[in-house]
Amino acid sequence: MIVRSRIVCIGIIAVLLTVLATLLAMLRAPDTRPAELLASLAEMKQIDALWSADVLSLELGLNPNYDSVAAPVGTLAERYRTIEKLADGDSSPTGDLPSSLAAYRSAMDAKIRIVERIKAQYSIISNSSRLLPIAAADLFAELEGGADRPPSNSPIADLLTRIVIDVASYIVTPNEQLQQVIDDQMAALREAAGRTSPEAAAKADTLLAHMAVILRQKQLGTKLIVDLTAVPTAQAIDRLQRDAQVLEADQNRYRSLLRDLVLVCSFLLVLAITWAAYLLRRHYKRLNQDNSALQQANEDAQSQLIQSSKLSAMGQMVAGITHEINTPLAYVKAVFCLIRDQMAEMQAGRTSVLGAVAELRPATADGLPDDQLGELNMLIDEGLHGLDEITNLIITMKNFSRLDKGRLEYIDIEEALDGAALIARSEVKYIADTVKDYGKIPKIHASSTQLKQVFLNLINNAAHAMADQPKRGKLTLRTRVETEDMIRIEIEDSGTGIPADVLPKIFDPFFTTKDVGKGTGMGLSICYRIIQTHGGTISARSQPGIGTTFTIILPHRAKTESEHRLEQAAA
Repeated sequence: MIVRSRIVCIGIIAVLLTVLATLLAMLRAPDTRPAELLASLAEMKQIDALWSADVLSLELGLNPNYDSVAAPVGTLAERYRTIEKLADGDSSPTGDLPSSLAAYRSAMDAKIRIVERIKAQYSIISNSSRLLPIAAADLFAELEGGADRPPSNSPIADLLTRIVIDVASYIVTPNEQLQQVIDDQMAALREAAGRTSPEAAAKADTLLAHMAVILRQKQLGTKLIVDLTAVPTAQAIDRLQRDAQVLEADQNRYRSLLRDLVLVCSFLLVLAITWAAYLLRRHYKRLNQDNSALQQANEDAQSQLIQSSKLSAMGQMVAGITHEINTPLAYVKAVFCLIRDQMAEMQAGRTSVLGAVAELRPATADGLPDDQLGELNMLIDEGLHGLDEITNLIITMKNFSRLDKGRLEYIDIEEALDGAALIARSEVKYIADTVKDYGKIPKIHASSTQLKQVFLNLINNAAHAMADQPKRGKLTLRTRVETEDMIRIEIEDSGTGIPADVLPKIFDPFFTTKDVGKGTGMGLSICYRIIQTHGGTISARSQPGIGTTFTIILPHRAKTESEHRLEQAAA
């Protein structure tokens, strides 16, 4: 309860400090987007007005460059993107900025389409206007009969001159009356040229086609100008400006609200600090008790470390003893082998001469009888077998005592289990039967010594768990293929089991249920670390009174120290 109160108090203070710092940062960095939005809209409105004036100038013939009417499109598009970015995510309860942006975008797209049509229409008029004098000159030449100019008294020449002048006037100042006059003149010209000659009629048709294009495009241009003036781009910009002004007002109200929140948060922070001081004073008396408990825990930890160092020294001593025993053991084994060989030679020689001397001397004079000699050979073989068992035991103990943490090799897990069981045989053989349920798993790439240390520790723990049972126990060593790249190892005993409240703590360092001096609390913690270093997992399931099963999952290939360092650096 005390710890929870401290955590809650510290958490509240941390949250209030974070909120206060955030609010102050927001106040110190005002949002300038509404002002920038208004400035961009004013500039966009000016550009739009100048654009409309350029289009009208083009249609009236005051602007000779029809490409210039498309120049503001890129500028307006860039301004629109700027406004859209400034208005992104902003909304107001009294305004609708996203809807206004959509309306302006729709109006601007309509205006761009009309301007593009005006530009194309003006391009067609300009092209036909350039071809009109050429077609008129061709018709004059045809009427003249190839001369450079038409005769001054030709009625067709007079009609041609009038119609060209009227079309030029219509391009500058179009009106319906002049259009009707031109239509009548075009009909008269077509009729007169048809009476002259087929060639003149063809050239007249070409000229009249250019005139018809000019009249039609000029009429279309008038309609497009009307459509252009009906596009509400200026009204859309005005609507955007009103929404931006509303957004600016909302921003001012928001900053005022932030200032109020800063005051409230500061008040709450003072209350939280006062509460923290009260709790600190209230719990100060418990510090001495906690300090005493920590000192006791430190002493216990030192005791466990001393016990662990004793075990390490014992391991070194075992390594030295096995080395010292190895030499006389090899000597004794060599002597036994020599005796066995000499007795074999003696038996072979005695057999060859036994028939010759059987009648001269008693059988006892030649040495031992056959049955005694065979028994002696059998005893020598049994002695050599015992020496081999001792040699295997010493080799296994020597392998367990080696410090080769970084040495990885392909090992047979089932052989490693057999070796650990051999070392622990003195602990197990009087209290339990060992059952090997092997699944013929493949070899894996791992540290043989470290895994044997894990297996030996688990087998010894199983033996201790079955030692107090009234009946003989059962130790099961089981291996299986888990997946394509993982194997499963189980060490199961029929011991007393582990209580449910103790089971989650068994892999914690220095945790033990044994009496002081009988356990360090480091065995299962070291096993957990070794398996984890190999990239595997170790877990336990237990039922009190029934037994415990430790399950180890290992990959086929353990990671090297360099791979571990690379993974740690990446993390």
